[in-house]
Amino acid sequence: MATPKLESYVDHRIMLRVSLRESAVTAILRAIDEHGIWIESTELTDELLGSKRPPSRLKPVVFVPFTQLQYVLGVLDEAAPTIIDNAA
Repeated sequence: MATPKLESYVDHRIMLRVSLRESAVTAILRAIDEHGIWIESTELTDELLGSKRPPSRLKPVVFVPFTQLQYVLGVLDEAAPTIIDNAA
């Protein structure tokens, strides 16, 4: 099975853990650049901005440097063959 590329999760829901947080956060991966990722996460935005959150019609994105990521969890396409499927 090929290693999934982070780019394949752009505009999809992921779970990630940022080193400054105690728990993982669910987010939509919006973009990847040379130094990190841009995510859309209500939970993280509320934590960072509190009462200064922009109007609900706006969807802020948060930049997370690769150096602050502990892990990223994405879901593979369920229809894709897995190692177990190939062994049968």
